[in-house]
Parts: sequence; structure tokens; C-alpha cells
Amino acid sequence: MSLMEGSEDTFLELREKFVPTFVRSCIFWLPAQALNFTLVAPRFRVIYMGVCGLIWVNILCWIKRQSLPVATTPHNNVPSSAAIKNTET
Repeated sequence: MSLMEGSEDTFLELREKFVPTFVRSCIFWLPAQALNFTLVAPRFRVIYMGVCGLIWVNILCWIKRQSLPVATTPHNNVPSSAAIKNTET
């Protein structure tokens, strides 16, 4: 997606969001599949997985739209006014 969006650093979002997305995937899909094969009747499994897939796509959209953390380092190493006030006290 970063290539299509024309981002300067195409791998920045991947580096920032891959691990949290993978963890959420495991948290979502492992119990979903366990329920699928233990409690859901075979004739309803396709419907159940379709609903799970719809929920998962919405989770992915939410993750995609979260903003990346912004570096809080001031430009040119100029301390902010809050930092100056903290050093004066």
C-alpha cells in the first residue's frame, strides 16, 4: 500500500505495524479457528468463517488508518520551552 500511496519510506509502516498486526492476527484467528472446529456445525462453517473474515478485514482497516508514532525530537536540537522550564526548576 505504501508504494501505491507514494510514501517516501515504503517500509516505514511495515516496520512499525507488522508485529502488532501479527499479534492481533494470532489473538483473533487462533480462537476463531478453535471455535470453528469444535463448536460450529460443518454446515455453518463457511458462514462462520465469512463473518470472521469480515470482522478481520475491518480490524485490518482500523490498523491501517492508525497514525504512525511521530518522533518527538525537536529539529536542530533546539530544546522546547517545556524542556527549558523543567531544567530551570
